[in-house]
Amino acid sequence: MKRHFKVNSREKGQRLLAFLREKCPDAPSVKALKRSVESKHCKINGRVETFSTHILKEGDTIEFEFGEAPAVYKPLMIWEDDVLAAYDKPAGVVCEPKAFPGRLVHRLDKETSGVVLIAKNEKILEQMIELFKNKKVKKEYLALVDGLVRDKTKTITSKLGPRHHFQGQTLYGSSPIGQEAITEWELVGTGMKSSLLKCRPITGRTHQLRVHLREAGHPVVGDYLYAKVFQCPCEAKRHLLHAYKITFPHPVTQQQIEVISQIPRDFIEALEVVGMAHLLELFHTEKKQNGRNSRH
Repeated sequence: MKRHFKVNSREKGQRLLAFLREKCPDAPSVKALKRSVESKHCKINGRVETFSTHILKEGDTIEFEFGEAPAVYKPLMIWEDDVLAAYDKPAGVVCEPKAFPGRLVHRLDKETSGVVLIAKNEKILEQMIELFKNKKVKKEYLALVDGLVRDKTKTITSKLGPRHHFQGQTLYGSSPIGQEAITEWELVGTGMKSSLLKCRPITGRTHQLRVHLREAGHPVVGDYLYAKVFQCPCEAKRHLLHAYKITFPHPVTQQQIEVISQIPRDFIEALEVVGMAHLLELFHTEKKQNGRNSRH
């Protein structure tokens, strides 16, 4: 059940968590309150607020509800051979060594779901890193973005670097002293005030896809780090970016390997909300054609 509050003159200057502790005496714990805020269950003046340390102002209107404790999912292996393995990383899992049995070849943001490659020994790790450096590894992401995209295809080139630091977070953006970043996109379809894109990062800068899409006027739905208000009617609880496919020459056999990740349930539900569920058949067909390397 959603609860609504308005900050009065006595309460101004309080941090959000302290305010909610006072207003929600039935909360199971302070940790539960903090988790609900971080899980995008709190709005201030109509905008999602994910920082429990946010300082309140007199007149602020707050909409809050307790979020359920997040289910804990483990990465699922979807392909392997003697020297490499590919895992399907759920949203919410941090890309760190303890989460995967092996050596991480690359990483995804915590909220991004999809394919992660693992090397089984140091030599293969070094060879895979070299393939990434030489742009021999091709990655394809699905992004549900805000607004109706007009360009069928587009290439974005800019220099990206850190622009702002706050509360343990770093915002990235275009910077004359940043590193070159190149992203290609292809429009898959449009729905209610939203679009589905296939994105191919040619380079691998931090938050590259999220920043490029936001700077193009189409932030990833649910990406409240880079956008506070969305036209899209889907109220996502994480940014809807999915590492759908990865293709690379095998470092030992030179065979071209292609691994496809299953589109997660929350992404499918979002497509249903905005009227693009019919587009899923495009990806079902692709998975059938690639049955050996994809999960059914």
